[in-house]
Amino acid sequence: MKLNKMLERRCTYCRKILELSPANFTRVKTKGFRGFGYTCKECDKKRVAIIKSKRIPEPGSIRKRYLERRTYLLNYYKEYSKNNQEKIKAKLKARQAIKKGELKKEPCEFCGSIKSEAHHPDYSKPLEVMWVCHKHHMQLHSPNFEELFEPALRKLNLIKNNVV
Repeated sequence: MKLNKMLERRCTYCRKILELSPANFTRVKTKGFRGFGYTCKECDKKRVAIIKSKRIPEPGSIRKRYLERRTYLLNYYKEYSKNNQEKIKAKLKARQAIKKGELKKEPCEFCGSIKSEAHHPDYSKPLEVMWVCHKHHMQLHSPNFEELFEPALRKLNLIKNNVV
């Protein structure tokens, strides 16, 4: 059967030749399509159904997951704040001192990076902090930090005083 290009179009999925009309093909705003897409409405519906079945979870499940996650995080933060009052107070006092200008941010004591964080060796002394970059801060909190930092900590006289 010969295709009349002005009045008919072949669906790219089912290969049927159909009349070029809104009843058979989806409207497309892009130029060059003569206002219609290349798939018939039936095939378009099937394709969209397959995509939606793979991608979109059941209605309400996103909200449910969000609420479960939110509840978990709220409980975690409540428990954390109960168990770490001294730590939270020390961090707050250090932050306030930085804002007031009483405590000045310095480069990392190990590598000299200007992006540094305050590390509290002793939470009972909130304004006595070590300035370390994020990488070294994480290493300081690792179980084998003394092996990693022994030369640098000796240099800073922190191992002798058992500060860290």
